[in-house]
Amino acid sequence: MGLKDTLASKPFRTVMTMLGIGVSIAIIIVAIFGLISSGVNIKSVIACVYQAIFGTMLLIAELRMALFFKWFRFMVPFVGLGAMYVFVAVFTIQQGKWWQILVAAVCGFLGAVNCLFFCFGVDRGIELNGQPSNTTSGGQPIPGASAAPVAAANKDAHVSAPSQPNPFENDNPFSSSAKAY
Repeated sequence: MGLKDTLASKPFRTVMTMLGIGVSIAIIIVAIFGLISSGVNIKSVIACVYQAIFGTMLLIAELRMALFFKWFRFMVPFVGLGAMYVFVAVFTIQQGKWWQILVAAVCGFLGAVNCLFFCFGVDRGIELNGQPSNTTSGGQPIPGASAAPVAAANKDAHVSAPSQPNPFENDNPFSSSAKAY
């Protein structure tokens, strides 16, 4: 069993999801403790409010609430979720207390593992608008699943486009044509 098989296995993905939910809750708690201990420092208050917002976003993304993904589509694939975890890890470490560093380290680890999921072609299995995610259960893309509608739309767009001169029609920059660029 290789790394790709391990990453694609359901038990491993379930453990990572549960760890993500736990880290998201921990980020929110760290933000609340930061708000309580920050006093009147406006910079810390603003940072803690944003940290709580980002922690809530990660929690909702891990719980896979469909309405959330309507507005934050970048968190649907594993690479978007991983990048968000890394961003929040850097954001969480900013105050430097030991519990914040611990939460940030686990958050950064989750971001790296989510990026590995993406690199090995594992799909999150989230369907948007009732449409399948164009992948099979093993995470491999379905051949031609998204090519046909796009090709038809491009063909229709080309036919209905107004007739205008194409400045890129002549690929030879050294030819002497009467066209003005």
